[in-house]
Amino acid sequence: MKLLKRITVTAAGAALATGLMASAASAATHNIGPWPDASAVTYVTTTNVQGGGGSWASSTVWRTASVSFGLGLPAAPWHCGWTGVGPPPSCFAFSATVRDSGSFTTHRFALTPNQGSPYTGRHIRSVVSGSVSGLLYFGTFYATTFPSSALVSRFYLDIYGFSAFSWPRQFFPVGTTFGLSPSFWGYTYSAWTRCGFQQWTTQSFDHGQFAFDGNITGCSFHHH
Repeated sequence: MKLLKRITVTAAGAALATGLMASAASAATHNIGPWPDASAVTYVTTTNVQGGGGSWASSTVWRTASVSFGLGLPAAPWHCGWTGVGPPPSCFAFSATVRDSGSFTTHRFALTPNQGSPYTGRHIRSVVSGSVSGLLYFGTFYATTFPSSALVSRFYLDIYGFSAFSWPRQFFPVGTTFGLSPSFWGYTYSAWTRCGFQQWTTQSFDHGQFAFDGNITGCSFHHH
């Protein structure tokens, strides 16, 4: 299978991802209750960034995260898992945002991050380095305790590449009960290669596996 010499994300795909990220950011609740946001910055090293074919790169980013107090009022205890048996737990509503900004370097010969058509089976034939930016927005979620910035790691090693998807847990003490998943997430990886500009965008609604998401392939004339 022949590798593409140069792949660039379409204007429509880039505009779509950018618009979704902007919408998610503007939707985040910030300090509308009586308590201030809990915020922290962490230097995160990820050794296995995940794509459609598995691990394809490593990255280092500054992760800026904040947890906001919903309406600042206690929530119904069943939101925190209470089934009506025993005393009801305290329960509070929160929202959160996580932003990553930094750089990445590909694993040579790994499957490219976009493995959807027409990229199925393609490998990265040269080492590529570039920039990465990401946003995750967590809509209303509920927890039995309050967040604290002091609990968040300042340096973090992410071996499997999934830490951002549960990152707000870092703000809560061990034993806290809550359910948590991002309402929206999106990442963009961009790099200049000898074959020109390459970019891959992955987001919650398609995981970067469509043609308009672009790809990172490196620069090679080898055949697969």
